[in-house]
Amino acid sequence: MEITKLIEKYQKQQKLLESLINQNDIHQNSILLSKIDVYEEVIKDLQNLKKD
Repeated sequence: MEITKLIEKYQKQQKLLESLINQNDIHQNSILLSKIDVYEEVIKDLQNLKKD
């Protein structure tokens, strides 16, 4: 799979997780935020690979 496509894929997943954040469920929010952080790191790594 092309790096650009992977970046788009993970960005979409990240946006989906962000949309699931609920102010009433702090435990679930912390799990979602952790996943969002992981996606952010993956996106950064892929973008760096793409530059090289």
